[in-house]
Amino acid sequence: MRSPGDGNARADNGARLVNDIGTRLEAISVWLRKLDPEATFDARDRKLLSEAVADLHAFRAGQVLSNEGDGVGTAVLIVRGIACRSKETLGGRRQIIAICLPGDLSEPGGAALEKTDYSVQALTAGCAALVPARSLRGLEKRESIAFALRRAEARDNAISREWILNLAARPAKERIAHLLCELVSRLRQVGLVRGNACEFPLSQQVLAEATGLSAVHVNRILQDLRAAGLIRLQAGKLEFPDPLRLEALAEFSPLV
Repeated sequence: MRSPGDGNARADNGARLVNDIGTRLEAISVWLRKLDPEATFDARDRKLLSEAVADLHAFRAGQVLSNEGDGVGTAVLIVRGIACRSKETLGGRRQIIAICLPGDLSEPGGAALEKTDYSVQALTAGCAALVPARSLRGLEKRESIAFALRRAEARDNAISREWILNLAARPAKERIAHLLCELVSRLRQVGLVRGNACEFPLSQQVLAEATGLSAVHVNRILQDLRAAGLIRLQAGKLEFPDPLRLEALAEFSPLV
């Protein structure tokens, strides 16, 4: 993917343009759900957000959306599918530092930095919209939108702090349970949870790279959670029959 018209390179692996009206409306809808969960934006706010969305691109699983060190001329808004921010050691070992769900900007500061210090890679097939940095700066002049953008960034920062606590202090089972609770809570915010179930296409290897565990250890923990009746996970679908018990195990409190 490449920033429109500003010369800042992004990873460009043949992403396919999908600028149809249905996908554009989906992009705007999911961004509104993320930024304005209480539905307080007025018609002017919605129009400005709609105008900020530039080209939309389909991406495939494993596609690199941006490399560490790339110039940031746009923010990438995840519309459909899941991506991650990650860093690698010199030996090639990857640590996922954030998971980007629909409605998330892959650059949490909204392209405020000149260069990224992480990579962004698709974990599933999906679609992303490009939001030029100049458009984001324009949005920040609108008080209601600026507040929503700051609030979304503050929530992202709070999630990052929980990830640090996860890696540093939580036992492995609680670590996995907390990550599952977080992802379900965020998916619910953008309307992607139905009852006590949601699509969950992430592999055990991805969960391992996000929690600092081995894939074998993750597999054992998921089996334990299944045996305890806390989750059902099969065919890319996650069910959580007793959310309160799972949250209690994880010591999880949804962000408000």
